[in-house]
Amino acid sequence: MTKKQQLIIETMSSEGMAELISEKIARALQEHLEPKKNVQWFSRTQTAKMLGVDVRTLHNWNKAGILTSHSLGNRVYYQSDEVEASMRPMNSSNTRGKVS
Repeated sequence: MTKKQQLIIETMSSEGMAELISEKIARALQEHLEPKKNVQWFSRTQTAKMLGVDVRTLHNWNKAGILTSHSLGNRVYYQSDEVEASMRPMNSSNTRGKVS
C-alpha cells in the first residue's frame, strides 16, 4: 500500500469506510449474479473442431493457462466467450511482423 492510499484510509471515517466496502461488495455480487447472455457451451471435440486443433492441443492450452475449461462430472466444456477472449491475444501476436 502506498503512502497516498494510507493517508486516504486514515482520514476516512469508519462510516465512510463501511459504505465504501458495502458498495464494492454489492457491485461484485451484482456482476457475479447477473446471468450471462448468449453464453454457449462447447464440448472438447466441438471446441477443437472450431479452433482447427487437436483435442490434445486443448489439453495443453488448459495446462498452460491459455484456455479455461469447466468440468461437469467426467465431461469438459468450454464457454464460447472465454474461448474467443483467450484466442484474441494469440491472433494479435500472429499478425506481428506481417506486411499488408
